Amino acid sequence: MSPDDEYQTRYIYGISTASTGKFAAVMAIAARVWETIDPKFAARAYQAALKAWRFLQEHDEFIWDHDSFDDDGSGAYEQTTDLPDRLWAALELSTLNRTEQPIADLVKQVESHPITTISWVDASTLGCFDYARSANCLPQIKAIVVKKLIDSAEKNLAAAKASGYRYTLDYSEFAWASNKEGLSRGIAMLLAAEFDPKPEYRENALAQLDFVLGLNPLSKCFVTGIGSDPPLNMHHRLAIASGKIIPGLLAGGPNNKSESGVEPFGKGPYSYVDGSRSYSSNETAIDYNAALFFAAAAFATAVNQTSNQQ
Repeated sequence: MSPDDEYQTRYIYGISTASTGKFAAVMAIAARVWETIDPKFAARAYQAALKAWRFLQEHDEFIWDHDSFDDDGSGAYEQTTDLPDRLWAALELSTLNRTEQPIADLVKQVESHPITTISWVDASTLGCFDYARSANCLPQIKAIVVKKLIDSAEKNLAAAKASGYRYTLDYSEFAWASNKEGLSRGIAMLLAAEFDPKPEYRENALAQLDFVLGLNPLSKCFVTGIGSDPPLNMHHRLAIASGKIIPGLLAGGPNNKSESGVEPFGKGPYSYVDGSRSYSSNETAIDYNAALFFAAAAFATAVNQTSNQQ
């Protein structure tokens, strides 16, 4: 069924400190990005971020308003901690120099929390990166962040060098959303390259993009509407309902576990089927496309700059 044919009431419910932290972080980013473009909107975004942050300050405990029936009709998206979200919010607000977070606490949190690939579960790495690049960044925090980013990049670089395709996932790591994970590891190298312009970081970050665009054992482009062999049968409600291929969507990618039972089990980069029933390898999601957009934009900018120079 297409959205324009859907008339059921849509409910948004469930309060959590994890979601509140995410909201505070995103609104702080919006306040920073829009400040010179639309000051009124930026001010509203900042006030929203501040309200969310104060709620977190007033509630130290982890709040997760959830009932078992909340997951009816969808997969569960459960979290057991809000610490990454609180850290992300604190860092993004700190880029504006407007957080009430004690500096000693912030340093301690950055020191103890690992650098991870950016995801809906933990986006604190993005906050670390934003804060380390801001004029308000404290030198001791920047030193911690830069070291962690470079250590992460070196780990991903070593994995890429061990692969014939320069891909950061080994055979056993192809799981749900493997394409997003590979791109996210490439993004981790791009973030490190902002502080250490080691050519290998960008080169191997590009290799992750190459992989999802067709330089892989299947010679398959995992983005709809691109290349000679793109996905034609995505697990996507609107595409199925309309019978049309929506361009620019990234498929989840090969998945050893084959939760759908459609793609081959345990075949690493070959555990993929271009079929609408393969929700565990051929579904798309907004966070998959976020990783694709980030990586593609990074290199599209580089290409445009080179073209302009010529």
